[in-house]
Amino acid sequence: PVDDLIGTPVDTLVYGTGMGQTFLYDTKVGYRFGEKADPHNHGLVWWRAAENLTSALERGLDPFKIVVDRAHEKGLRVLGSIRINDGGAPEGSNYSVGKLKYENPDVMIGGEYPDNPSVATALNFAREDVRQERLAAIEEVCDRYGADGVEIDEYIRVFFKPSEIQQNIPILTQWMRDVRALLDGIGKKQGRELSLAIRVH
Repeated sequence: PVDDLIGTPVDTLVYGTGMGQTFLYDTKVGYRFGEKADPHNHGLVWWRAAENLTSALERGLDPFKIVVDRAHEKGLRVLGSIRINDGGAPEGSNYSVGKLKYENPDVMIGGEYPDNPSVATALNFAREDVRQERLAAIEEVCDRYGADGVEIDEYIRVFFKPSEIQQNIPILTQWMRDVRALLDGIGKKQGRELSLAIRVH
């Protein structure tokens, strides 16, 4: 994806770091994509992506590091795009449900929402452990991998129980301040300024 941009006016690559709460690199804060998929129970494209990731890592090739290093070599910036919340319950064979849900199923919002069933299995951002785990993913992308910032992909646009949205807006606002402060701290350590982008539907 980097070489396709060489010679074009594009100067920044926004690169998807994972699927749901799993990651397409050798993460230390969560599960790799496909790590909990046993047995395989999805389409071929899911299996192939997981096998490709496993094979690359076993050979010492970390896809995200390769992209970041190549982009920097060619004078391009890379933002790691993180799907910040997603539905999906920690049961059975699963490609995209993260470590936090498996270890603490109560981090999910819970309840029943006929108009939007994915709300029940989304992470509840009213919880401190959820917000901290999401910050850890952002830190990994920018500090350990050297990305030039992050794009927060809100994806399902769910953060709280529907009945608690209004009262919890300040929590989400503060979390965004925490993200900015984290990036500023990493940037200061690295001697550069990191970007924060948000995908807006």
